[in-house]
Amino acid sequence: MSQLGFPKYYDSHKILNLIERFYNSSFHNIEFIILYGSQKPESDIDLFIVSKNKSKNYFNGWLDVYEVNILEFQDKINKLE
Repeated sequence: MSQLGFPKYYDSHKILNLIERFYNSSFHNIEFIILYGSQKPESDIDLFIVSKNKSKNYFNGWLDVYEVNILEFQDKINKLE
């Protein structure tokens, strides 16, 4: 519905439920999630996820996920990248 311009409203519980369904059995590999972006009702949902999974990006128009493996994340932090 939000693709048609209708506002969407979400809270931390709705986002967590969405991620649990999206990740299925690999949900337990997630270390932490950061919700970022404008967070306006008509905008997409932007998530930064650090996990034990392989690094990947997922974009579908309303959900943008930037996922980084925990080891890669720690390496980038150590290098101040």
